[in-house]
Amino acid sequence: MCLLSVLLLYTLVRAAELFRRNGCEKVYIIATHGLLSGDAPQKLEQCAAIERVIVTNTIPQQEHTKACSKLHTIDCSEVVAEAIRRVHFDESLYAMYAPSLPAAMAVPHKRGARSRTVSSRDPDAVGSP
Repeated sequence: MCLLSVLLLYTLVRAAELFRRNGCEKVYIIATHGLLSGDAPQKLEQCAAIERVIVTNTIPQQEHTKACSKLHTIDCSEVVAEAIRRVHFDESLYAMYAPSLPAAMAVPHKRGARSRTVSSRDPDAVGSP
């Protein structure tokens, strides 16, 4: 894992430098999970070609932001919570990201959580004796 992180960081730094040499004015790195190990925050801070590094808060970044002023986090807790709620209530995850539909085309939301287990006392349950 550490080797992969070092190689990825090296690749990102080299790519950022290449973009800048070829006319790119600003380079932003955007990642879902900011798994920064070892001296990665310091290396990112030292790389003049990188303007900003943006990650979600799925991994705590407080210590990393002290070492790298370029590191910024985006809170994704509301999106994750809504996705969990939708899965629990058997609602569409697609609807979270799809453009709004006219009311006539909208699919009604189901009410109540779907059962995750089958009760052995429920005579209508699939697979009951």
